[in-house]
Amino acid sequence: MRKKLMLAAYCILLCITVTFSWLFDIVPNHVREVVIDYEKNGLFIVNANMKAELYMQELEGGEPVAVTDSFTFDASRLIPNAVIPFYLNITNTSAANTSFMVTVILHVEDPSLLDVLFMDVVVASDDANTGKHVYKKLSEAERIGGSDSKEFSLTLYSAQNKLFVKGNSTIKLDSYLYFDRNADSTYQGKSLEIVSFRLEQ
Repeated sequence: MRKKLMLAAYCILLCITVTFSWLFDIVPNHVREVVIDYEKNGLFIVNANMKAELYMQELEGGEPVAVTDSFTFDASRLIPNAVIPFYLNITNTSAANTSFMVTVILHVEDPSLLDVLFMDVVVASDDANTGKHVYKKLSEAERIGGSDSKEFSLTLYSAQNKLFVKGNSTIKLDSYLYFDRNADSTYQGKSLEIVSFRLEQ
């Protein structure tokens, strides 16, 4: 009986020791991949190993330059039947393959301008040969904020149409902004700004 009691006591002591050892041996796991979307009241885990670079032509016929901030299209270039090219280089810096969604955030002076603008996006170079072509009318964008907000969110690649990028590789998205050839003079002299591109898993 005494041996059984001693054995039970040792078991309890061992459990207590292991428990306290586990409690005090916690190593903080710093999470750098969390984005909180207050509008949808949701939590998104994004891939911190993705890097994107936007290139646009500052002048007609000029060489594309990297855009490090938001980019406002010159209103004088937004004329009927105009085509404005730009492209994105998206790099997966990790060894793991990944798929992700792409959303563009727009700021527009007059929301009616979205009715005559289109965005065409195609994967120009892709190691996996899984290029996906997207053609969107900008009026499909959803307004961000209140009814008087001038910011809009347009999903290019959704959860049902994600882009795939192999580990340690880059894909190029050739993109074009089209201005409707039938747009009349009421749409002239209005500005459109690309605020950012958002990449989410």
